[in-house]
Amino acid sequence: MDDKKQDIKYLVIHTHMYQPPRENPFTGEVELEHSAKPYDNWNNRIATECYFPNLYGRIFDTQGNIVEMVNNYDYLNFNFGPTLLNWMEIYYPKYYEKLVETVKLLKEKKGFSPAIAQCYNHTILPLDNFSTKITQVYWGIRDFELRFGFKPEGLWLSETSVNEDVLRILIDYKIKYVILAPHQLSKAINLKTQKEDSVYPNRYYVWFDRDEKKIKNCSRRINIFVYDEELSKKIAFDNITFNSEIFAKEINSRYKYFKDNLLIIATDGETYGHHHKFADLTLSHSFKIEFLKYDIKVISLAEYLSIKEPEYEAEINPGIDEEGTSWSCAHGVRRWKGGCNCGDEGIYDTSWRFGLRSAMKWLGEVLNDIYFEEGKKLFFEIYLSRNNYIDVIRKKITLDEFLNKNLKDINEENKKRAKKLLTMVKYQMFSLTSCGWFFSDISRIETQQNLKYALKAISIAEELGYKGIEKGVTSLLSMSKSNFKDIGNGEQLYERLIKSSKISKECVESFLSIKTFLNGHTQYSNYIFDIKIIKIKELGCGTYIYSSIFDLESGEEKFLNIIVNFKTIENIKINIKYGNECEAIETMEEIKLENFNKKMQTEILKLFVIKEKQKGLDNFNKTFDTLYKIFEINRDMAFENLEDDFRYVINQIININLINFLRELDFKNIDNIEKIMEKTKNLDFKIDYKLSNDITMLMGNFTTKIFSKEIDEKDIKKALNIFKRLNLHPLSFHLENLIYERNGSQKAKTISQS
Repeated sequence: MDDKKQDIKYLVIHTHMYQPPRENPFTGEVELEHSAKPYDNWNNRIATECYFPNLYGRIFDTQGNIVEMVNNYDYLNFNFGPTLLNWMEIYYPKYYEKLVETVKLLKEKKGFSPAIAQCYNHTILPLDNFSTKITQVYWGIRDFELRFGFKPEGLWLSETSVNEDVLRILIDYKIKYVILAPHQLSKAINLKTQKEDSVYPNRYYVWFDRDEKKIKNCSRRINIFVYDEELSKKIAFDNITFNSEIFAKEINSRYKYFKDNLLIIATDGETYGHHHKFADLTLSHSFKIEFLKYDIKVISLAEYLSIKEPEYEAEINPGIDEEGTSWSCAHGVRRWKGGCNCGDEGIYDTSWRFGLRSAMKWLGEVLNDIYFEEGKKLFFEIYLSRNNYIDVIRKKITLDEFLNKNLKDINEENKKRAKKLLTMVKYQMFSLTSCGWFFSDISRIETQQNLKYALKAISIAEELGYKGIEKGVTSLLSMSKSNFKDIGNGEQLYERLIKSSKISKECVESFLSIKTFLNGHTQYSNYIFDIKIIKIKELGCGTYIYSSIFDLESGEEKFLNIIVNFKTIENIKINIKYGNECEAIETMEEIKLENFNKKMQTEILKLFVIKEKQKGLDNFNKTFDTLYKIFEINRDMAFENLEDDFRYVINQIININLINFLRELDFKNIDNIEKIMEKTKNLDFKIDYKLSNDITMLMGNFTTKIFSKEIDEKDIKKALNIFKRLNLHPLSFHLENLIYERNGSQKAKTISQS
């Protein structure tokens, strides 16, 4: 680094953007998560509060007008977990495309990427067996490459969990750098003097691989960036992000302690907008205004590597059990296997982690043996085939193309077994996602999700002829005692809450077809299934739905006839038949709604109620007119509870019109809402409409439509005005982004005038 560059104050802000896989592995659906209210699930909530606002960061003037929009990812060093990007790609494709394009443009413009890869589904690599370590790293790297078009230079380790074996694998895959906490290094050595030095944050070190005799291999090396733990904790937990002046001032005050003029901040990305409201705005304002006051240059780690030669070698801390260390556990990696109180919230017993790790480890060993024994009969290279299966997951090649290339003997039976084996090991790895151990009790939704993936993997093994595995898992889970008496232990939780997620294929495919119909869609895709509605017809015995269902995991397509009768809500009748079109109910098999799990039943009933409300819109309008006249004649005539009735009717009318608008993009619905609002304004009656999950669950579909259709600017601005008046910030956010993308140099001004 030359003298001029030594005077520059460099700043790296790394954000770890990640959500665990949340889909039910039998349906491919992210189910309703009531704890995420008013959103339908946590992915949707956190994306709306954090990931998307950082894609369209706002800078406001003193009157609250948007004067500039900033893409914070232009400045951040970051990683997005593949399972989160999978969700975003399906449900918010326009924002996903913008994120991918951002990374590609930065790489093209600067020659360096601020984005890095992540081990695939966030397992704790030091605790994984060797083959899982390799697959997790390879899938993470390959997933990145297939999305962004180039290989990553860095890789985010889940919970920054690391040991020497992990670093060796990263070197094998030509990863240039990782990010660790200061306590994860045991010592530093000055490369020039060979004298031992202290480990300091905000510096990068070189780790060299060594042979059995501890002789250093200089050709095998990886860079380790050590982040500023004190500053990062202030940002994550003390909330210095509520004001950009304070944020920038706090950062600037740290440079005097470090000679390299480099600061590295590393936190969960959710800090900026989800954990700390409006912290995304703080970032935008800091990048454009506040950091400039202090001559702070924001830089990516890849670019910093290109301008600064390494000065120090480091050795890593082996950890308390010599298995490795992490940034979020003071006891090595015990937080993910048992033996420490991290995450106990001061009151909970965390010994349940022992049983959970034992169960998942045993399951992994059994299923790995099955994969090895079965796979060596089928595949040319069993582990190479497993690694390359990511190309199928990312739809780089079709499942049949993959099998034709990797199978020794190509026939239908071998193909069928190979598909099951590959799907089995995928879900077994998903059962190791770190979140399952992170929190205070085994009953948390994160742990339940891991167990659902374990159930799916076990179910596939049973289909392959391997029985009795579940008993082994549940016997180990019985050692995991919950802190809550009504939960009992892990075995009881598994039997009572997890096994209900397993549903027959007939129920799954019927559910998805009916859901697609009730949502008013002609086609719908999730993680596992592509649904296309071919025909809908009203019959005397119910609604006839004919659909095609393509299973992405098996590569099979089916055609399904359904007649669903909603005439009696307490006794919904569903009849199905696979094959060619058939409207004869007497030839069909009946499926009872009770055969669906509780969450599926809830969703079907919820969508049906919405559909019925839409039919009753005229009645709500008539009731509104009647009540309006009463209030108009004499407000004092309103007897007790009449105002509550009026408010209920208004909210129902707004809700129905909003749902119709978000589904169909028919601006007549906006006109209808505006009329209601103007009338109530004349009465000086305050509307108290609250956002609910039947609205937020439609935002992905709404966003896709507004970005892909030609819409008159006047209509957009009218809808935006209505959303703002109703205080529906998530909806107005998407329309502001649309206006911004449309209006070139007049972007900020146009939004402010809306």
